[in-house]
Amino acid sequence: MKRNTIDFGIDLGTTNSEIACRDNRDVIVFKNYLQSEYTPSVVRIDEKGTVMVGRKAYERLLDDPDNTVGGFKRWMGTQQIKEFVLCNKKLKPEELSAEVLKDLKVTAKAKLSQDEEINCAVITVPCNFETVQCEATQRAAILAGIKYAPLLQEPIAASVAYGFLEKMPKGYWIVFDLGGGTFDVAIMSAKEGRLSVVDHCGDNYLGGKDFDWKIVENIIHPVLIKEYNLPNLGRSEEYRMLNAVLKNAAEEAKIELSVRDEASIIVHPREIIKDRDGKVIDIVIPIKRNQFELLIKKYIEKAINLFEQVLKKQGLSPNDIDQLILVGGSTQIPYLRNRLNDKFNIPIDHKIDPITVVARGAAIFAAAQFVPDELIKRNYSKAFIKLAYSPMTTEIDAAVGGKIFPSKENETLPEGIRVQIISTSGDWDSGLIETKDNAFFTNILLREKKVNTFKLSLFDKFGNKIPIEPDSFTITQGISVAEPPLIRSIGVELEDGSFSKHLSKGISLPARSERIVYHSTKIVNPGEDENVINIHVWEGESNIADRNRHLATLKITGSEIKRTFPENSEIEIIVSVDQSRIVTAEAFCPLLDQKFSKILVDKVSPKLEPEHIAKDLKAEEDRLKKIKHEVYLVNDKNIEQEFSDGEANEEIDEIRNDIQAAKGGDPDAVEKADRSLKGLKQRLDSIEYLLNWPITLKQYNEIINNCKNIVDKYGNDEDKDQLETLEKEAKKAIDNKDLKRLKTITEEILGIRWAVLFRQPGFWVSVFQEIKNDPGRFTNQRRAEELIEEGSIALQRQDLDSLKSIMLELWSLMPSEEQEKVGDRVSDAGIRKI
Repeated sequence: MKRNTIDFGIDLGTTNSEIACRDNRDVIVFKNYLQSEYTPSVVRIDEKGTVMVGRKAYERLLDDPDNTVGGFKRWMGTQQIKEFVLCNKKLKPEELSAEVLKDLKVTAKAKLSQDEEINCAVITVPCNFETVQCEATQRAAILAGIKYAPLLQEPIAASVAYGFLEKMPKGYWIVFDLGGGTFDVAIMSAKEGRLSVVDHCGDNYLGGKDFDWKIVENIIHPVLIKEYNLPNLGRSEEYRMLNAVLKNAAEEAKIELSVRDEASIIVHPREIIKDRDGKVIDIVIPIKRNQFELLIKKYIEKAINLFEQVLKKQGLSPNDIDQLILVGGSTQIPYLRNRLNDKFNIPIDHKIDPITVVARGAAIFAAAQFVPDELIKRNYSKAFIKLAYSPMTTEIDAAVGGKIFPSKENETLPEGIRVQIISTSGDWDSGLIETKDNAFFTNILLREKKVNTFKLSLFDKFGNKIPIEPDSFTITQGISVAEPPLIRSIGVELEDGSFSKHLSKGISLPARSERIVYHSTKIVNPGEDENVINIHVWEGESNIADRNRHLATLKITGSEIKRTFPENSEIEIIVSVDQSRIVTAEAFCPLLDQKFSKILVDKVSPKLEPEHIAKDLKAEEDRLKKIKHEVYLVNDKNIEQEFSDGEANEEIDEIRNDIQAAKGGDPDAVEKADRSLKGLKQRLDSIEYLLNWPITLKQYNEIINNCKNIVDKYGNDEDKDQLETLEKEAKKAIDNKDLKRLKTITEEILGIRWAVLFRQPGFWVSVFQEIKNDPGRFTNQRRAEELIEEGSIALQRQDLDSLKSIMLELWSLMPSEEQEKVGDRVSDAGIRKI
């Protein structure tokens, strides 16, 4: 079967993956050779290099973790590597995901005609996936032979499935997606059948896998430590094989607890594992549902808090939400469903299997995406019609057009050709449509909320039928999908470490930023690579660049330029993002008349080391102590409400545990620790901001009042105009509570103050006398003493010109903090005249 729409949808999951296809009115989730719709996202490679994917690989996770791996969706976009010991192979996360995609293609091919290729598919990603993770998913698709793979956010896919297979929710609804490794919560809406993401948030390291480890660490490990000789038992390299067995046992007990109040954790390794005394580890540990609920309470509350945040951000209450759609295997946990009901009391819908709903929605969406022309295999013995229409629409009267091309056998088309379009339901016929320049256009009538399939025929002027392809097409009426939003803001890092946004979160994709002009901070000479201008691209919402996620670095090097590029030269930067959230950046240098658009660093997160994260964590612990003391001194109730010492300490303990697990070789843990640490930094940044705002505002008010007095007395019209402009800018910064901008404006106002004072002869006398009475520190103490002596002589002679020259040199020898001290003392003393 030849397709002009993609039709195939894939849910590439942390725990399980599925592939589905929209075929006319039906959505089919393909079953694998075990007759299961789910394929475990697990890969094994044996000593011969044979790759196994799915259930057989999953079964070897327990006894052979050295050559088997799962859960690598969490590694996407990172530099984590899985080494398969038996065959001495190393695979990146996208290479592992590619093996899962290949296996899904085999599953689907078994049910399709032998000549059909699956070289296009819509692949879903979590709404909260970072750009580097999306790009890694695209690379995985290419490696699996999927040449065109639009990415679709999982909440949109779930909503499409409900809108098509069940009933489109009205107003607002929530997609709550908690799977094996990631969590998303998204507010969705549909206006006249057009689906859109209103807002979202999530956590790429929150899922059922974390629940499993809680059982291992808090239930199983304590029992084993008591019953066996297992010194320092934990998530370390020494106990890697044992922990693989324990995690599997925990997962099975967790699943059982979804339907029973009690379960047994059966630790019965396939391969014998012994303790230090040679005692075989084989034990059954009981666990009750309420024990499990206490263990996961913190994670469930985190998910619920994110749910609350996204509602609050949009000014919505639970009463504004008509429906709650549950997606992902972990949403089957009764405790979670009860908490959602108690907290929000929103009608919960899980009519469609929460594990396959995303794949189904992806397939429906795929039926609305055209296969690129270059990937359509033409039958050159037939005429070809390039169709133009919307495969998914809310219109009843839909436009359809097409351009007709001759077959290879007949290099030209006969004159007077006509087109006929007939609904396969038999209730609509276009009649014979005249063509002009071998093209046609018409409107067709669709049945409401139905999949409408049409047969396409081509006739010459004598009524003879001309063989064509495609000879049919399908339009789904009653649903369409709005352009996806940008999930995180994207911008570049500046010299001071700040983040300059180019594209803001929430804008529709694809998007292209305006051209923003910057200035270079160093000189670059042709042929020299010592000096490089790095343009770091980041995504996130923090004003501090390194609190966000690094995407890539655009470099301007000497080997790429033909003439010297001086410091402070203009650089114009544009950032673009496509619908699959693939980011490109380009820099244009007018002086060189040259464009740079090559990303020189792979789009993956920097390699993380547990030791570095531990050092960083220690710095944040010290910072937390300082903030805690400042919060106590300020005694501001609003700040106290925002600041929770207990929550911060819990976060630190969690990060510390992840660092220990990372040192034991868990690649998940190091990535999770890094993201948690960035989150902690941002929260502490927010508290520091609240603490610093009143201080900064007070400083501004004091300086503006002082500067006004000085400018009124000694300034000229230009000084007054500059001060008036800055005061207006400061008012905007105060209204927006823009701390950084207000600090910058305050410094600029100080600059005006100094400029006015420096023009006053009496000022130099005052400053000199202050320095003479209290010299302070100088970068060259000996020269400063000589200048003070020369200044005393000049002052005795009333030689103010010489004194001014001496003071300029003396001032340059003072560190900036000493200049401020002297300036404050002079300001307090007022202006003196000789």
